[in-house]
Parts: sequence; C-alpha cells; structure tokens
Amino acid sequence: MPSFESEETAFLQAAGKQSFSEPPRILIIGAGSRGTAYAEAVLSSSNAIVAAVCEPNDYKRTAFAHKFMCDASSEGKEEQSFKGWREWREYETQRREQERAGHAVEKGVNAVFVCVLD
Repeated sequence: MPSFESEETAFLQAAGKQSFSEPPRILIIGAGSRGTAYAEAVLSSSNAIVAAVCEPNDYKRTAFAHKFMCDASSEGKEEQSFKGWREWREYETQRREQERAGHAVEKGVNAVFVCVLD
C-alpha cells in the first residue's frame, strides 16, 4: 500500500525562492501594513526589486523607501517615492519620453501592487 505521508509533507512545504534572470521591478501603492507585508513577501521569496512606492503619508513613504528600496550604496531612492499614483504616472510618462529620445533612464516597473485599504 503506498504511503501518502511523504506526498502530504511535500505539498505542505513552502516553495523555494524564485530567481528571475531579469528581476521584475515592482511599484507598491500604499506603504502601510499591507504594502509592507507585500514588500517583505516579494523580497523574501524572490529576487524581485521594489522599485517605487506611492504613499501620501510622508513618514510612511520615507520609512518604506529606506527599508525596502535601499542598497549598500544609497540612502534610499527618494526619486522613486511618490505621494500618489498620479504623481508616479507623470514621472513614468516623462521617463518613457526620455527613453524614446535615447537618454539613459532608470528602468520602468513590470508590476504594480495596489495595497491600499479596501
């Protein structure tokens, strides 16, 4: 008689860390508890990059940027912190225009997580 115990155990195990050859860049809208949870999940389960944040609260936005968007060579990517999605959209429109004109620009985002209150 086959044992299903090993299959059950395998099913209950968390998947390993996902590693992308070109890590996706993510914009998180909402830097409260939900946005923080999503950012932590993204960074602990993949090599994706939290590239930008939209948050109207200055303190939350700055703290989020320093916690999830810093690297060893920077104090935080303040240029990728926006008060709201409209401000980000304006930035993204200008970034794309500069890119089309042949200028070197920061890469855009590949995904957006909307983490605001229901």
